[in-house]
Amino acid sequence: MIFQCADDKYDGGARDIVSSLMERSKNSSQQASAKHLSLCLRVMNAAPLPPQSTDAIFDVLLDTWDTASLESSRDTALAVFELSRDPRSRFIAKLRTDSLHARQALARWARFYWRGEALMFDPQWDQQMYEVALGMGNPGLEDPPLLAYLLRNELVDIGELPTAWEWGLGFQAFGETVPGPVLLDMEELLGEVGEDSGAGKITAAFGASIRASLPRVDGRFLRAAFARIGEGISPPAPDRLAEATQNRDIRDALIWACCALFEVTVPAYHPFHKHVDFVHGQPWFDRVAATRAKGPDHTVISGADPFSLKELRTLQASGTVPDWFTDWCRGQRSLLIEMENRPQPGVRARRPAQPGTSR
Repeated sequence: MIFQCADDKYDGGARDIVSSLMERSKNSSQQASAKHLSLCLRVMNAAPLPPQSTDAIFDVLLDTWDTASLESSRDTALAVFELSRDPRSRFIAKLRTDSLHARQALARWARFYWRGEALMFDPQWDQQMYEVALGMGNPGLEDPPLLAYLLRNELVDIGELPTAWEWGLGFQAFGETVPGPVLLDMEELLGEVGEDSGAGKITAAFGASIRASLPRVDGRFLRAAFARIGEGISPPAPDRLAEATQNRDIRDALIWACCALFEVTVPAYHPFHKHVDFVHGQPWFDRVAATRAKGPDHTVISGADPFSLKELRTLQASGTVPDWFTDWCRGQRSLLIEMENRPQPGVRARRPAQPGTSR
């Protein structure tokens, strides 16, 4: 209201106040500067600014983003993606002329996307940010949310991805642990989706990757990443699960998830276990759990019998289970690592919009 009143009373009133704020931001702390920038960006929706003022704000913002922490820039990113049509078009035009600035903006857009918050912005943002990503010659694969966004929207080939796939399970997005593309693909693979949806490709790629290098994740992160999948979701039809697990890569990915989650919830099971019917059925996994707890060839009075070492080797030789499975059942390998300094997970993530819904 102050900006609108100033612009009504004085010719160029809003422009002059914005200029003053921009001057202050140059000599302010990073936190104060971000507040000044956010206010200037919101003014664009409240009072008309000349193109020179708009460009000056965008230039300072993009230069700031080049050096600022991605995770600490939510306020300025929120102000940008709330812009109306005209300033939005001018901002997008700047991104198309500078690939570094485009990556910085896309990395922030990807965080809203994976938090399930991209839908609160004008739908044109989804289309235009997709087009910006499509036009980048070298998108960069260092930032997990951006990498996941590119993969989810088929803007990067699976063969170009890093060999370590921890990022595919989940990551931090503005302080919140959100499930990554592997988990969403698992959900779609076993859900009610069409046969031509392409579901399962990312899960299979993850399953193939863990034969070369197991993910390095800790239990707290895994629990947060899997917080939604398996809960409140109808179990897949038996024939759909059976068809999916005919693919060795998909089967290995699901077995890894079941075993890693069992380390988190032992002696109980995670909802995901039942969602995938323990891959080979609950009686089979009961024996897996018993072997993990007591060791192979152990005689029990009640409960499921542990596998014998011969049975484990037969399972591995047949390709029914991954190569690491025998050592894991014997307690000689853990799928989790201890990480004391991982950020605390935030609230449960919302599901990101399906790619291409507005294209």
